[in-house]
Amino acid sequence: MAEIKFITPWVHCENCDDYMCSLHDVHAADCPCPGIEDWYIYDRSPYDQFSVEELTEIILDMAQTDVIDNEFFMEISPLLVGTFGDAF
Repeated sequence: MAEIKFITPWVHCENCDDYMCSLHDVHAADCPCPGIEDWYIYDRSPYDQFSVEELTEIILDMAQTDVIDNEFFMEISPLLVGTFGDAF
């Protein structure tokens, strides 16, 4: 049985009171991820934990509805593959 892998896009920063983007390894306010208001469109939050498949589905939907641009999509796709192997 394959192991299900999970990711939380924005996690509490160990060095300050802000949040870090675990996809980009920068503070969430400085990363190219969609803003919190864009996540709420999907009734989700970047503070939620997602399976790789679920996060992939949300990102693909965001790309198709122009919430994120193609440049972001092309940037994030290899990160998911690199982090989670062939699950993406």
